[in-house]
Amino acid sequence: MPTPRSTPDVDAVVVVDWSASSRPARAGGGPDGIWAAVAATGRDDHVRSFRTRADATGWLVDHLIELADAGHRVLCGFDLPLGYPTGTAAALGAPREAVPWRWLWRHLDRIVVDGVRNRNNRFEVASDANARMSGRAGPFWGVPQTRSLAHLAPGRVPFPFTLANGEPIAEHRATELAVRDVGGAARSVWQLLGAGAVGSQALLGIPHVHRIRHAPSLAGRCAVWPFETGFALAGAPAVVLVEVSVSLLDVDPTLHPVREAAQVLGMVDGYRQMAAAGELASAFDPPDVDEATLRAASTEEGWILPVRREVTGPSPWSQGVLLPPTAAPAHGERFEELVHRRGVVVEQIVSSSSPDTSEQIQDHDEWVLLLDGAATLEVAGVPLDLAAGQWVVLPARTPHRVVSTAAGTRWLAVHVHSR
Repeated sequence: MPTPRSTPDVDAVVVVDWSASSRPARAGGGPDGIWAAVAATGRDDHVRSFRTRADATGWLVDHLIELADAGHRVLCGFDLPLGYPTGTAAALGAPREAVPWRWLWRHLDRIVVDGVRNRNNRFEVASDANARMSGRAGPFWGVPQTRSLAHLAPGRVPFPFTLANGEPIAEHRATELAVRDVGGAARSVWQLLGAGAVGSQALLGIPHVHRIRHAPSLAGRCAVWPFETGFALAGAPAVVLVEVSVSLLDVDPTLHPVREAAQVLGMVDGYRQMAAAGELASAFDPPDVDEATLRAASTEEGWILPVRREVTGPSPWSQGVLLPPTAAPAHGERFEELVHRRGVVVEQIVSSSSPDTSEQIQDHDEWVLLLDGAATLEVAGVPLDLAAGQWVVLPARTPHRVVSTAAGTRWLAVHVHSR
């Protein structure tokens, strides 16, 4: 069992922006890599990138040991889902007496293959999970058109999704809905591919967090909130692993030229500000939800740790350059988030001549402009040809899909999430 600390004060924060890339990130860091920021009393803030998940995990274990050995109380946050909607573990075959989150973490650690150069079997794992849970495609969804798996579809499946046992399973965890209520952009763990998808990060990230939690050198000094600690910080050991969401803060581009690095630097600064103001310990307290939701969060779904950050002086401004048509991938689309402010996300999309044609249904409004190129959409069953300069509004829950695009077609999309 983890050994409790006598003081609840956090004086070191590590925040990790995860990646589900299937190849090593570019040297020197970029949007396809893993970024980790560290803020600790008596040390300068710093951020670094990792080309592979294996590299990141090895460094994290060593750094958490170093911080704990130096007497720090460490909050280590991961921007990836650490739980699944209620009923997932049981549907996958967990025994009735098993603790759902613990069984699921061990299960994923056994079956997920993630090589030292990021080659992995996440789509096969999701297809097998669907076969166990429902016997058909779902609840996991999202796979490249070039892959053919018996129980995994490219397009979104309807929710609530009915499992083989006749029980429905939700699209979102309660914590994701809570994040959306305050303007964040938490996505469903079931979506593996596409803009903003986090399902692949969860499948590939949980086994690594499991290994960090059970690193022999951290034995007795590490625990997961709220699964092992309950909804409290007092009494937790030296290192507390938590789920965080970078979407809860506006990006401050003055912190770093790479967006992902700026995000994790902003997060560690936010938690440090909360600690200095005496507000961080209370962020670990139970959220204002009913007992059933609280029990589910403590045993299977998990919860996202709240954060706030005050920016002194005028709001940071930023500038940038749109991706050129030549940035189009060989298949599918490239998504680049440009702005994320108070529930509004602006992104650029560059399409290949073989886009993802699966149907999409979003729970937020979207405005999309075709900058250049040509495309055909299908909106609520109606074909729609778009040329440069034309735009369309897609209200929430409107079925739509891309039928075809010219290579190098560029879009600008604005997503409006409820606050």
